[in-house]
Amino acid sequence: MGAVLAGLFVNAPRKQGAGTAGDLAIVRLMAASVVMGLGLTAGYYIAMMAIRIQGRTWMDGALTSVTAVVAIVASIGVLWMTTADVSRQIRGAVVLVIAASPVLMHVAMMAALRVRVDPDTPTPDGGQVFVILFPAFVGSMLVLIVPIVALLMATDRVTAELEAESSTWTRPPVEPQQQ
Repeated sequence: MGAVLAGLFVNAPRKQGAGTAGDLAIVRLMAASVVMGLGLTAGYYIAMMAIRIQGRTWMDGALTSVTAVVAIVASIGVLWMTTADVSRQIRGAVVLVIAASPVLMHVAMMAALRVRVDPDTPTPDGGQVFVILFPAFVGSMLVLIVPIVALLMATDRVTAELEAESSTWTRPPVEPQQQ
């Protein structure tokens, strides 16, 4: 998230003098894409290196570089879409590239992970899977349940109008007071 925020800050438009805004926008976009893409790649790399097994793990440099290139290309698309004014067809094509990039990054990074199992080394310490999955399950259920309950409990406009109209029908008529 920090890499995305940094990329958005670097790419943020600034007031420029006449004639240089287009060139500076491209430089900002490329710099922001590199910052964002390398940050995303670093996040994947850290996650892969956190894997502990009975043996040794390391990353293949070439496939890690492929992940970085995919992340930078996706970052170009994301950051460009924040400022571009283009047709729906171009936006659709860019969105497809952006949507495919996390899958490509994940596959490349998983392929970059190298493992050598060594039965002579001690089994690494670590938490049980339930310790990680149960809070994730509870959190995801809350993310799903809270909006659904809010939508189901909210009255829609038509129902509110009908209830207001029916309440006026059920009130007794008000008699004018005599003075």
